[in-house]
Amino acid sequence: LARKILGWEPTIALEQGLERTIGFFRDRTG
Repeated sequence: LARKILGWEPTIALEQGLERTIGFFRDRTG
């Protein structure tokens, strides 16, 4: 989706990116 809209190519696997994002929000929300 982001690739189509922004011409953006993920440099990490989607699964890994989701893990990082989830971890980021977990850290912020406690």
